Amino acid sequence: MRLTIKNLQNKTIYISEKNTILQSLGENAIDWMQACGAKGRCTTCKMIVSQGNEYLTDYTEAEKKFMAQKRLLTQERLACQVKPKKLQNNCEIIVQVPKIYQLPHILYND
Repeated sequence: MRLTIKNLQNKTIYISEKNTILQSLGENAIDWMQACGAKGRCTTCKMIVSQGNEYLTDYTEAEKKFMAQKRLLTQERLACQVKPKKLQNNCEIIVQVPKIYQLPHILYND
């Protein structure tokens, strides 16, 4: 399954259902904000899903908590919590990094 990061020059990586999105990003040497060490305690690894949310696992308890607090919107997911569902290889998920969590050493094309 493909994951494309729209505001990172449409960088595309291949991901599997075995890892969280954050783990897959790390395996592909893509720096992604994460303040709590991937424990679902903050929202700094947030990503905006513009296409393919149906290919991702259901919202986790951590994500539901942040949604109830209005810190996570329905089109937003926590990269440290969510995994892709096991689907056919031709599926694509398109995400972008929210402006507030963009890293200063990376060039984004917003």
